[in-house]
Amino acid sequence: MICARAKRTIFRQFEGVLRNGEMLLVLGRPGSGCSTLLKTISGNVHGLIVDPHSDLQYNGIDLNIMAKQFKGEIVYNQEVDRHFPHLTVGQTLEFASYVRTPRLRVKDISRKQNARYLTQVVMAIFGLSHTYNTKVGNDYVRGVSGGERKRVSIAEMTLAGSPLACWDNSTRGLDAATALEFVKALRMSADLLGPCHLVAIYQASQAIYDIFDRTVVLYDGREIYYGPAKSAKAYFEHMGWHCPPRQSTGDFLTGVTNNRERRARPGYSIGSLRLQTSLKATGNHLQSMPSSRKRSKTIKLLIPIVAVLLQNFGNYERTCNRNI
Repeated sequence: MICARAKRTIFRQFEGVLRNGEMLLVLGRPGSGCSTLLKTISGNVHGLIVDPHSDLQYNGIDLNIMAKQFKGEIVYNQEVDRHFPHLTVGQTLEFASYVRTPRLRVKDISRKQNARYLTQVVMAIFGLSHTYNTKVGNDYVRGVSGGERKRVSIAEMTLAGSPLACWDNSTRGLDAATALEFVKALRMSADLLGPCHLVAIYQASQAIYDIFDRTVVLYDGREIYYGPAKSAKAYFEHMGWHCPPRQSTGDFLTGVTNNRERRARPGYSIGSLRLQTSLKATGNHLQSMPSSRKRSKTIKLLIPIVAVLLQNFGNYERTCNRNI
């Protein structure tokens, strides 16, 4: 993934598979590429250039075909809520339901009746029934509150009924209990109907984290972990990182990408963990290179590793001298 204006590479060597009915939790610090990942998967690549060698498939359908012919099957909910401020909540949600009403419906039920019935059900689920005739509003037009406006966005995504939904920090402005209920609703829809949900959440509680099937951790546009959510904590602890008591798994995984928060376990040092990470990155990078370039490239890649070794040896020597 390359930014079109600055010609800056945002993503590097990203791989992953998400199956029907699974939920993916996207973790990373601000600026690590969480929003860009969700936009790319949902096909919102305006201002971005996707590498022509990239392969993004939706059950065998290419990204370009999906964006042109099946645009409504992938929805993206951005972090900042954008609606027509002068429309009421009922008008906004009824229109979202109307455009997604199927051609085959229950007998003697018109398109308008079906849209209104589904709207009332979804508004009752998300606690918006009392705002039916209230304007949505924005920063300049008075309307519903910020938390209610966020729930309007969530309800609008729910009425779309798409098999793939990307949620960019959709718990912003919600209290802890409401955020948990929102994730539980996504879990229920994934289990019953089989859609995939990709959710980026900052400061996810342990109760929210345990609901997800898979987790991806991003660090400066790189994928440092992708796999089962229940195995992520043990993976980083095995590498030598310390998880403080009472800290949630989501905060621990995000803290590993922060130089000020991460701590090494007893018996490990930051230098040795950097060396371990550098060796893994060097091996993965050399495997994809031609043999004619490996020798010269190996020397360049080993220079920082040798520097870390010398630094660790100097620290060890000074410690021994003080002990003597």
